[in-house]
Amino acid sequence: MKPTDDTNSVESALGPGTRSPLPAQEPESTSRDLARSTIGKVIVEKYRIVHLLGKGGYGTVFLVETIDGTGSDRLALKVLHPHLSQSEEAKALFLNEIRVAMKVIHRYVVQIRDVGATKDGLLYYVMDYCHGVTLRHLLKDGTPLPLERTYNIIRKILRALSTAHGLGILHRDLKPANVMVLPEKGLETIRVLDFGLAAPLRETVRSTKPMGSLHYMPPEQFRRSGFGRFTDLYSVGVILYQCLTGRRPHEGKTLQEVYESILRVSPEPPQNLNPEVELYPGLAELTLKSINPHPKRRYQTAREFCLELIEVFKT
Repeated sequence: MKPTDDTNSVESALGPGTRSPLPAQEPESTSRDLARSTIGKVIVEKYRIVHLLGKGGYGTVFLVETIDGTGSDRLALKVLHPHLSQSEEAKALFLNEIRVAMKVIHRYVVQIRDVGATKDGLLYYVMDYCHGVTLRHLLKDGTPLPLERTYNIIRKILRALSTAHGLGILHRDLKPANVMVLPEKGLETIRVLDFGLAAPLRETVRSTKPMGSLHYMPPEQFRRSGFGRFTDLYSVGVILYQCLTGRRPHEGKTLQEVYESILRVSPEPPQNLNPEVELYPGLAELTLKSINPHPKRRYQTAREFCLELIEVFKT
């Protein structure tokens, strides 16, 4: 597992007066120095910290190795930032990530192996370490991915989501930074990361926090109402569009700019940006359906989305 990128994570609502659910972050240099000072130390008498993998909005991720007699297995350990340890909301988010991720058992989801608290009272959990790169890294230069590679990645994301949705759980923060791409038995596979914003369907319908990642959220996530399985599937559609074209369907620097673009601007047909899309009849239409601003006009289940994708790539 490698760290997720919290760039453009939404922590305030459209309009004035909404506050972030998390306290202000401590200075980046202070947090980084603190993290690096722990290299080589042993956590809860079980894990030796090898090196810093990265940090997100409320947790720092380390590569660790076991020292408790189970071998030298390498794992990823995520620790709640010390400056958030007194925040009940931050701890609730962190514990939610653990609680939800442990429920979703799937070959394409990173698995939790251990949870607890350090001697200093900092919450942590340990998960599988995925030796690969994020999909965000693969897309960073704006070059489309090969179509067959795109198919392989998106199909596996949808299979992971199908399991999560079957448990009544929405991810709510799907983006390229939360998808690890890694080798497995000579092939390429994926792992979905970061269920920190996940919630049961019955709760997200009433949610008042517009949390998510700016360019991957559907309109209902901006409005904070009307969530459903189609909410996650919109995010998958944006990822699919980006894999096919090298860019996102809607851009903007603020919540308002992106939201208005989704409602008022039709995305450029993907085949206009990448003519190879036409090699698979129906692929462009499938992609645009998945990012339709109207929830009822999108795919309603991950299975439906996945089966149509498979059918397109059979041709």
